Amino acid sequence: MLPTLVLLKRIPALTKIQLDPLFSKRTSLSTSCDAFNAKAFLAKPPLPTSKSYTVTVITGKKSISKQSVIRYRATRRLKAVIADSFPCHAPKGYHYIFYSNSPIVTLPWTTLQTQMIRVLDTLRKKIDKESKKSPSMTSLPIYPSSSSRSGKKKYIKASIPPSPLQKK
Repeated sequence: MLPTLVLLKRIPALTKIQLDPLFSKRTSLSTSCDAFNAKAFLAKPPLPTSKSYTVTVITGKKSISKQSVIRYRATRRLKAVIADSFPCHAPKGYHYIFYSNSPIVTLPWTTLQTQMIRVLDTLRKKIDKESKKSPSMTSLPIYPSSSSRSGKKKYIKASIPPSPLQKK
C-alpha cells in the first residue's frame, strides 16, 4: 500500500494512477538531505504552461511516526517550504516527488529552507548535465547502396531541434 499523497495549494500533484509507474522507478535526478529525499522525472507529454511542474509529498508511517499528528506536521512543514521555494528555484517541466524523513519535524525553519534551496540547485545542475548529455546532433544510419564495395553502413549527422524544456 502506498503512503498518503498530499495535494498542494496552487501547485498541482500527481494522481495515484500517474504516480504508480513513477513511485519505484529509478532516476538519476534524485537527491537527499536530512529532512527529505527528492526525485524528479521529465514530464511526458510536456505539461501545459499553467502547470509548469507537479509536486507530490509522501509521508510514511515507517519514516516519520505512527502518530498521525506528527506525520501531518511533517507534511505541513514540507508543503510550506515547497510553496516558499519552488516558484523561484525549481526547473519547470518536471514531476517532483518528495519523501519526508523524521528530522523534518524538529529542524529549524531556516535549516529547512536552506536544505530545500540546496536540493533544488542540485537537481537543476543534474538536469542541466543530463540535457547536455543528450546531443543535439544524432547519427542516423543509411544503408549501403549496391555500388558500395565494403558493404559497411554509412552514417550521416542529422539535425534534431532541441526540446522546449532544454535551457538555451
